[in-house]
Amino acid sequence: MNKIPCEVIRDLFPSYIDQLTSPVTNEAIAEHLHTCDACRDVLAAMRGSEGDALPGTDGEAMATETGTEEDRKTLDFLKKNRKRNHRIVLVSLLAALLIAGGALAARAFLIGSESYADSVYWQADVDGKNLCLQSAVTDSMRTVSKVEFREEDGVVTATSRLVLVSPFHTGSMVANYQANQDIREVIVDGRTIWAEGKEISALAAAVFETRHEYIGDASANGRTAAVLNLSAYLGPFTNDLDTEARPYTWGILLEDDVPARLQVQRESDMESFAYLLLGLVENCDAIRYEYTLDGKRTEKTVTTDDAGRFFGSDVKDCYKSVRKLDALLAKTGLNSYAFADPDITGNPDEIGFALWIGTEEKLKYIDYAIYLGDELISSGGGMNADESLMEAGERMSFYFTPEQLGQSGFDDLAEEELTVELSVTTANGKQYGVEGRVRIPAVPGTTRTLYLSGSAEDGFTLGQ
Repeated sequence: MNKIPCEVIRDLFPSYIDQLTSPVTNEAIAEHLHTCDACRDVLAAMRGSEGDALPGTDGEAMATETGTEEDRKTLDFLKKNRKRNHRIVLVSLLAALLIAGGALAARAFLIGSESYADSVYWQADVDGKNLCLQSAVTDSMRTVSKVEFREEDGVVTATSRLVLVSPFHTGSMVANYQANQDIREVIVDGRTIWAEGKEISALAAAVFETRHEYIGDASANGRTAAVLNLSAYLGPFTNDLDTEARPYTWGILLEDDVPARLQVQRESDMESFAYLLLGLVENCDAIRYEYTLDGKRTEKTVTTDDAGRFFGSDVKDCYKSVRKLDALLAKTGLNSYAFADPDITGNPDEIGFALWIGTEEKLKYIDYAIYLGDELISSGGGMNADESLMEAGERMSFYFTPEQLGQSGFDDLAEEELTVELSVTTANGKQYGVEGRVRIPAVPGTTRTLYLSGSAEDGFTLGQ
């Protein structure tokens, strides 16, 4: 076997000492050390103790002798080289960590992530070809950093990105766009918010996304029922689909009894929901309810013709136009329901609502009134703890115990609904009523999400 030069062997010592070399390399180094006193001296000095066992030598201790001046110079060089290598590794590691941390910070504070429909409330102001969008983010820790537009045949589609609040991006975003032709529809983050000359409610836009062609598509039916929160208002139910021949009928079999005192309200709600379902499922001809009233099984059927007479035009137009669907929602009064899935408050002894502020003006105070039926059972209000003005993008929450609602317990509210009414005081101290009341199921331990929009000039509105 050819003798390996001492210089090569000594270059391997730093890795050899740290036990980073392979068994084959260890064997070659050990063989060299058995015949080279100078390299043994260098290695022993580098390891800091004489006579220690060396890897690859079967534990045999090797004697050391004082090396020559040349050996000591070589030893100094190898020590410095080892320290330098360690410094290089450490600096490289720190640099990698800094780069990774910088990339994460850039993504969180500058680049952000794509928004989704329920993460931001948008208001659209359209004047011919001019569009102004104003945002209100549901998460107070985030804000909109960027809005991109594209346009086709009068439909303006915008997508936005969310970042963490920082000195780079604070508060709500106002984005302006000038179209090439008169704007007829505005879609933001996948949801239509303005169409045919009017703003579209968040509820109408969300429900419109669930429309589908065939009543036989059970999963699509389930998505529509879920967005309408049908079970929260009519109770749990099973489906019975009749699709063998016309009229194609969606049977909704309610499991809970309908109390006689709530018969009128429940049957009115059944009709209203049926109108919507008939408008959202293109080939659905009728909705049939089965339910128990005073111990007797009862049926109620609503047809497409019934819906057309109520709506004043073909209810199937709602399948093609979100604007028509929004008008149907308004006519049924279902747009005043708090359809959004409730958030858990963490306290089963409270009920409440979270009010997202999307107004054009800053507010000083918010007053609320809670009704049970036509009876006022609670009132009050709130403002920021530091007395600062409330503005678009902020959230204010209100929670109530049964005692605050004038009840001995939530059992007194079983199967009932509460109605929320608001008024606001603006920065100049003037008080304004808020259009619209929102009906909230009296479900303890939950919070319903409501949305306050508008201005003093155009009027304030309460919705979802």
